[in-house]
Parts: sequence; structure tokens; C-alpha cells
Amino acid sequence: MSVLSKSDLKTKRVGVLMAGVATDTLNQSYVAAFAQALRQLGWVEGQNIHIDIRWNAGDAALARIYAAQLIADAGRDPGPLPRTT
Repeated sequence: MSVLSKSDLKTKRVGVLMAGVATDTLNQSYVAAFAQALRQLGWVEGQNIHIDIRWNAGDAALARIYAAQLIADAGRDPGPLPRTT
């Protein structure tokens, strides 16, 4: 298991483009498995990582739009980490 140092705590952004629909339970299991694998590596949604998931429902044109949006957003800071006490 990897542990992140305090200097690594700037929020990172991950873009995920899914070909299905968000309401499909199988698709949700894929996202959950991905998030779990990230947690095992020390990346926790809302603490040190922001996961931006786009669902295109199999629409190729929408997939291209979402892919362009994710690429454009890749360099942007998702904002400050939430305060935890």
C-alpha cells in the first residue's frame, strides 16, 4: 500500500469517460472498483482526489464532447480540499 506524504496532498483530478449509463448497476460496480483501487493506493475522493465521471450512454458524438471537456479540465485545479476535523 502506498502512503502519500503531506506534500502530495494537493487535490489531483482524474477524468473517467464511461460508455454506459450511470444508473446501470454493472457500470456502477466498475466505478466502485476503480475508486476502491485508488483508496488502496492512498487516493480518497473528497480528500486528495477528484474523480470526474462522464457517462455517454454509448453515444459516440457525446463521447467526443465529453472527452474534449475532460481533456480541457485536466489542467484545472478542482479547488481546495474540504476541511476535516
